[in-house]
Amino acid sequence: MRKYFLEKKNETVEFRSVNIHLGDVTPRISFNFIVTMPNNDSDIVPRSEVEEAIRISRGRINEIFQLDDQTLEFIGIAPTLEPPYTPPVTVWLILFGIVMGIVIVAMIVLIINGQRNQRKKRKATENELSQTTIANRHDNSGTKNDDSGGQDNLYYLQDDECSSAF
Repeated sequence: MRKYFLEKKNETVEFRSVNIHLGDVTPRISFNFIVTMPNNDSDIVPRSEVEEAIRISRGRINEIFQLDDQTLEFIGIAPTLEPPYTPPVTVWLILFGIVMGIVIVAMIVLIINGQRNQRKKRKATENELSQTTIANRHDNSGTKNDDSGGQDNLYYLQDDECSSAF
């Protein structure tokens, strides 16, 4: 009630437990109560103000009894359940972002792997060409430099030193 009077009426009223009168108390936390003004016990606080004060302090009351709005009922006062959590971004948009991120990362990985494979193939063909070039080099006498003992026909060699008659 203090909070209600302070927020709604801009008055500081010191309510105490003696200002709340209980009636019809049962063992199962069921009771009626009346709130009176601190200065005058015959001055009863209107029901609408008590209901509004309960709405403001609903969470605090629930904590006292260790209950929630589904198990603690105030007769005549609608429950003040918290609305269900709604994320600022819808779930499908989050999932779409995750899937698109995975697809983009996979595409980048495939592109990088393709470029690496092309470089490896290019280096491998360059190595083969350089090895075959070294193996096919001949001196002017028509014998191989690799000492294999065989001879080649100079007419079919395509070295820079050999040229045709044309």
